[in-house]
Amino acid sequence: RGGLGEKPWFMAMAASSVEKPSEENMAVFEIPPGVFVKMNKGTWHAGPLFSGPDHIDFYNLELKDTNLVDHHNHFFSKEEEKSFFRIESDAQ
Repeated sequence: RGGLGEKPWFMAMAASSVEKPSEENMAVFEIPPGVFVKMNKGTWHAGPLFSGPDHIDFYNLELKDTNLVDHHNHFFSKEEEKSFFRIESDAQ
């Protein structure tokens, strides 16, 4: 997964062993422009997340069956969304 353009973007990740993502077991990374990220099978992730521009174009390379064999959803409460995914960056 990688963003095109001149703005950084963010990705929240947790190990594949995590059953319920939380502030205690997630890490958020700021990804510089033009950098692509390869995740291991089963890596929990939220993103791409970004602030500033209305949109960023992305490349997302997946195996043909990724969404069948490696697809697990977790739905955060509204309170968790506000807390976990607030972007505070000087990168805008």
